[in-house]
Amino acid sequence: MTEISIIEQVNILWKSVEILQSAIDYSYVEALGETLQNIVNEEVQQVQGVPSESDRQQLEQLYQRIDKQLSAETMRKVIQYTFLKAAKQDKLQMNHQMTPDTVALVIGFMVNALILDKKYTLNVGDFALGAGNLLACVAQFLIANHRQVTLMGSDNDDVLVHLASQSLALQKLDVNLLLQDSLRPMYIDLLNIAISDLPIGYYPDKDQAAHFKTASQQGLSYAHHLLIEQHIYHLKPGGFGIFIVPSTLFETTEATSLLQFLTQQTYIQALLQLPSTLFQQENQQKSVLIVQKKAPFAKQASQVLLGHIPEFKQHDKFRQFVQTFEKWAKENCVYEDTV
Repeated sequence: MTEISIIEQVNILWKSVEILQSAIDYSYVEALGETLQNIVNEEVQQVQGVPSESDRQQLEQLYQRIDKQLSAETMRKVIQYTFLKAAKQDKLQMNHQMTPDTVALVIGFMVNALILDKKYTLNVGDFALGAGNLLACVAQFLIANHRQVTLMGSDNDDVLVHLASQSLALQKLDVNLLLQDSLRPMYIDLLNIAISDLPIGYYPDKDQAAHFKTASQQGLSYAHHLLIEQHIYHLKPGGFGIFIVPSTLFETTEATSLLQFLTQQTYIQALLQLPSTLFQQENQQKSVLIVQKKAPFAKQASQVLLGHIPEFKQHDKFRQFVQTFEKWAKENCVYEDTV
């Protein structure tokens, strides 16, 4: 599908969101979730006459113009672009923003390079699911590379989990979704791969945080530290955690317990800074942290991969980075699915 056709589909979807948002007085992100649900169910849900009959008819006409034969990847892009418009209208906080496609595709590439043997079905999970774009983008990348995947995601934001569930359904992705505080006990199958664009900030529940080794000894604990720990607990031996983290992750006073935990439980294999052009302010700069849970077959990389990921528009430099990463992963990262 051409870029113009995608824009046309986005405009149809956005018009539907605007009509529904005005009718039910929800936020734009909530209205997007309800719109996707209507499309999945192939009917406009009315509750006590809302939306009105005239709005219902108009919405049905718009839904009929949504191309149901879109590829999963194109559908993901249409939903993503519409979400960006909704997030702008709602002035959505930073932690609820979608992971950019460029970053998500890099994560997908890394997963594919770290576990080369395609005989494994990769169980991939994200405990800070949000609207689900990172998980969906990685899944689509892996599927395009002929990988078998199972997927799970969790988040405590009901609006975003609902949006993710409808978005993933339209992308024909079967995902085990949990609406819960991801720092509470989770009863899930162990993961081969944990991925997450971690929310940055403090976790308000001191009592629950106390169950984690990365908890702060005084005051509130960093949610992103606790989530890294939680993901690692749910990795299979030798499984990989790939996390989008603040570039200053190991520079804060609270980093000592995190580093100690990671050293005990994992091999820190790589820390790569994302292009600065992706971030409006220097203090928002993020990096990709790759850790591997310890296992008899796993080993510490002979050289921890450090450095910068080039800007994606610098094609020659980015191609060189891809080749360097693939060579490094093949030489340093051993994986066996033994569980």
